[in-house]
Amino acid sequence: MNTATIASRPELLRRLHHVDPYEGFDPSPWPLDLQGWNGQSPFFAELIDALDPQLVIEVGTWKGQSAVTMAKALQRRGPGRALVCVDTWLGAVEFIGKHDDPERALGMTHGYPGVYYQFLANVVHEGCDDVIVPFAQTSVNAARWFLQHGVQADLIYIDGSHEENDVLFDLTYYWQVAKPGAVLFGDDLGWSGVHAAVASFAAQNGVEWRTRDGNYWVMRKPG
Repeated sequence: MNTATIASRPELLRRLHHVDPYEGFDPSPWPLDLQGWNGQSPFFAELIDALDPQLVIEVGTWKGQSAVTMAKALQRRGPGRALVCVDTWLGAVEFIGKHDDPERALGMTHGYPGVYYQFLANVVHEGCDDVIVPFAQTSVNAARWFLQHGVQADLIYIDGSHEENDVLFDLTYYWQVAKPGAVLFGDDLGWSGVHAAVASFAAQNGVEWRTRDGNYWVMRKPG
């Protein structure tokens, strides 16, 4: 299978969406709101400049703070690059019922979270819709789809669940999605589940990993 072709933004959009998700979307009801956590670090651009990736996958997106940061770094590298944002936009367990929490409110409408539309609006407001491809799925389902369709990424950001077993599942699946020589990274090392999962996965697979700013972890798949 031609992975270079399927990794292109137009082909990913065609395969993932019957209709372009940006087509006819009006972002005006959702003013720009890039609230998030750790998503504006210069580390994102440093990795992108070092790797010059054609395809980046982000697992866990929320309102798109880190996605926009990476998309702008990709735009500076030249056209034709894609960033697939994998998220359910249902929030984590600690978000449930936090309707008045400005950092965790899910924007419930008729009983269903609407934060996805805030994400989509942010992408359009920031002019990143030429790079970002939303993929509304669980991390595992998305990884299985990538594997079934021969999609391999140059850079993968793991920032979904913070529970140890969930993080370990994400690392196991997305290690397979990563190209040889690709980099996987994430943040929230202060969460015990994240730290334990990263250390366990690295030990089990004989992979070295390093930290950045006491918060980010990084590992490279042998190429």
